[in-house]
Amino acid sequence: ILSLLVSLLMPSLKKARQLAQSMSCLSNLRNISMWAVQYTYDNEEWLPHNGQSGWEWSYSELSNTPWMLKCRDWSSDKKKHTYFYCPSAKIQYADNQHDAAWESTTCNYGLNDYLGGYKFWWDSGKTKALWPRASLLKPYKFWFGDTSAKWGSWGTPGWYFPTNLALASWGNPWIWQYPEYEGHPNLTANFLFCDGHGEGITLDQWQGMTSAEKNRIKGDPWSAL
Repeated sequence: ILSLLVSLLMPSLKKARQLAQSMSCLSNLRNISMWAVQYTYDNEEWLPHNGQSGWEWSYSELSNTPWMLKCRDWSSDKKKHTYFYCPSAKIQYADNQHDAAWESTTCNYGLNDYLGGYKFWWDSGKTKALWPRASLLKPYKFWFGDTSAKWGSWGTPGWYFPTNLALASWGNPWIWQYPEYEGHPNLTANFLFCDGHGEGITLDQWQGMTSAEKNRIKGDPWSAL
């Protein structure tokens, strides 16, 4: 009888745990957004951005660090589990890293491509109207979200590592990319929008949106060209 009760309760307990982790994830994103607002205020309305030197897609003219390294609460110690760690993602792949030198592997959240995440090659330092400034923030755009992830086949065993971009032009949130990994309920990816509200979007909802709706959420400036 006991084993039967356990088998009946397990799905409910699993769902409750996933829901609690998703709520914690949204709380993490709100903490990141509060830091990002303060960073923008302290840095003359420049947004947090990826500025790694040597990468043509980064804003190396502005800084030499990825966005998360600009926050004093970020830590390279994966065991600290600060608000840069999604409680779902850390179970699935974040603690399965083999190369601590990759800063992005220590953060489970990504930055919007079009809000400082990625300097597109056709914006080669000349078109500064689209550079990461506070004027680009709009309530309907997401700012941060569950990060995309890539499969790294080097090393034994191979492993997934998070990038520092969310809903990137070359990769969706890890929850959508790798549905075989247990994540938020109903394949939901969490996003924090520029007005401070958090929202979960399921893969089905995303796939049901028009291109215009998707581009509006991403703030894709090129979609209107």
